[in-house]
Amino acid sequence: MMKQIVPVLCLTALASACSGSGSGSSSTSTSGSGSSSGSSSSSSSSSSSGGSSGATVYCNGSMLMNGGGTFFVATYPKSDDIRTGCAATFAGLTDGGANAFGDVSGILDVDSYGDAGSSAFVYTVYPSGCEDLGTGSAPVIPNAYATDGGGVSVATAVSGQSTVPLMWGVITFISAPYTTTSTGAQHSGTAYIQDITGGAGSGVSIYFPKASAPAANGGAAPGAVGYPMAGLHRGDVVGVTNVKWSPYLGQKQFEFQATSAIIPLGTSPLPASVNVTDAQIAPGATVPANVGMRVTVSGPNTVSDACPLILQSH
Repeated sequence: MMKQIVPVLCLTALASACSGSGSGSSSTSTSGSGSSSGSSSSSSSSSSSGGSSGATVYCNGSMLMNGGGTFFVATYPKSDDIRTGCAATFAGLTDGGANAFGDVSGILDVDSYGDAGSSAFVYTVYPSGCEDLGTGSAPVIPNAYATDGGGVSVATAVSGQSTVPLMWGVITFISAPYTTTSTGAQHSGTAYIQDITGGAGSGVSIYFPKASAPAANGGAAPGAVGYPMAGLHRGDVVGVTNVKWSPYLGQKQFEFQATSAIIPLGTSPLPASVNVTDAQIAPGATVPANVGMRVTVSGPNTVSDACPLILQSH
């Protein structure tokens, strides 16, 4: 997913953490990097001078302690399901406290937001729904699709690393592109799609440039911008046409183009989550086969740094 940064005020309690002085932070140093604006969720930020003198620091993730090891959880972008269903629980990852969670689940991918970028492959877990943080139950989604639409699997599309005429799978994470009603400003978004049956290499992100955002007032005809006016939801089985292979800072990614479109094919329960250990997704670990896929890190898990240096950007 393309780097998308929108500054918001960082809590006072996070002043030291946002400047990179939080305990347990990875030792990798950061450097300034460019960014593209527009997002359907915001990263935390601070005007602290830590890390880059006088620069605003953006907090894109948290570090959690798991027994004797640590792993990282992305707090940006925030999924639509979490934003509307359990924002208070999610805030436990960012408020600077040593907050405890049970199992933590989500999409495993390489961080593309921190200044470390592709120079340090930092694996992060992107929670996609409230149940990923132990709040509520997983959505009950009917198995109601009848065809693959003639498309290739996600795994096949990823292995080909080129523009794909048509691939199909189930949506596992969505932070939708949107248009601000008052200003008409468009914002980009991100989705993850995975093969229903799972398997190595069967998940990947799709980046939606801001030009793909539907009109805020619904004025655009359905399909006029490719992204469906009815939106996307976890469990939607879709065909995705003419997406371009566009890796970004170490992250495997397809990019939605002006000629791309979403074809609804039905619904499916989410693919089973794969259990991973903190050691398997530690910085510098061998690239796991389940990048882009749903994973779970068994608990208990405790927040040890709400803004680790390696996930900061400026």
